[in-house]
Amino acid sequence: MKFEIRFALVFAVLSLAFASHAQGTERRLEPYRCALRLPDADFTWLAEDDVPGATLACRDSNDRFVILKVWEAPPNYHLDARQAAGFEQGMSNKSDGIERLGGNFLEFLGVPCYEMRGRIKANSSLVQSRMFVTNGFLYNFQAMIPAPTGTNVANFDKLMAAFQFIGAPVVPQPLVTSGPTVPAGIPQGTNEFP
Repeated sequence: MKFEIRFALVFAVLSLAFASHAQGTERRLEPYRCALRLPDADFTWLAEDDVPGATLACRDSNDRFVILKVWEAPPNYHLDARQAAGFEQGMSNKSDGIERLGGNFLEFLGVPCYEMRGRIKANSSLVQSRMFVTNGFLYNFQAMIPAPTGTNVANFDKLMAAFQFIGAPVVPQPLVTSGPTVPAGIPQGTNEFP
């Protein structure tokens, strides 16, 4: 009898350990050559159907969200002013009504990207969304923070640090960089939220 109870307890402990490991603080998306970590202990993973179209998403009890969407990029697809304009238009036309606050080209983990900053009209939450192309995929990585806590750029930096590449990213040419060589046609904003 004692053996059966000990066996049941050991089995229960192992089951909990495997379940917590499966939920873990990092999710590796090997096919997309990237991983996402929970930004801090208060974050939990969301189910696939909680955020439509998301490849992976998490949130915390303060309604901060991190959302990753990944699609296969068409051959020879690269980031330029036209793609950035389409990205902004798509973000602004969503039903939740995102008001554009700024946008600029920058480098994210060694990869050229376009970053749009906006405010969700319905609840004044701030969103920072980055689009980048590498490894044959188009990535959209978003962080959302409720106002007024979202006004501190360091809050977004912490959430953006949750993303990492698995291996060195392969960047398609031509490269888009920040500074005076940024393509025309995209209104540039500051790197700060108002």
